[in-house]
Amino acid sequence: MHSLRSLATPNGDAQSRLSQPNGFELFSLDMQYGTKHQILSLQRGTETQSLAKLQLTKRNVVKLGGEFAADQRLSG
Repeated sequence: MHSLRSLATPNGDAQSRLSQPNGFELFSLDMQYGTKHQILSLQRGTETQSLAKLQLTKRNVVKLGGEFAADQRLSG
């Protein structure tokens, strides 16, 4: 029979003998994938919105008789 003292590490901390999970190990792989997928979807949605706004801006500038410069700044 082992005493509790013999199960402890040299510094007396029995908890440190247990493997400590890192942040991602706390979640299942399904949850990790789902979260990563949601983040990527949000990024794609934001990029799509940005492109749509840029296209709308280009159309409005042309309608108003201006030009849209290559560096995406309004001119004229």
